Amino acid sequence: KCQERLQFIQERYGEVKDQCLAICLHKAEPNRFQIDFHEIEKKILEEKHFIKMIIRLIKYLRNVWSEPLNVLPSHVIKSVVMQKVLSEDKDYWRRNQNLEENFRECFAELVESVERGFVRDVVWGVNILEVKLKNPRT
Repeated sequence: KCQERLQFIQERYGEVKDQCLAICLHKAEPNRFQIDFHEIEKKILEEKHFIKMIIRLIKYLRNVWSEPLNVLPSHVIKSVVMQKVLSEDKDYWRRNQNLEENFRECFAELVESVERGFVRDVVWGVNILEVKLKNPRT
């Protein structure tokens, strides 16, 4: 499944570095690592500057509002927006510069994904919501 997703992304956006990072979760869970495909995420988001602005705006809302948004880590927000990018024609994001409309669509997708209890990881294709949600009481 992971290889299929990587191939899809590579076919769509061109050559992607075949590298990932194993990031230690030393504060939260010292015996676990998170595998990060930073180069793939960067490739999906490059040349789509207003998409990065949408991610920043959603993170800002998360930071200034209380629950339920404040339990969403950045990776969940970014994953939902990247899935939205991947769901459209690749040229759509180059042509479409409507920040307000796209912000609303991405925010609505985030809310719907959380309500469904399913946020798909861009590379692995698995639900990351269960492992990524912050416990508001910790």
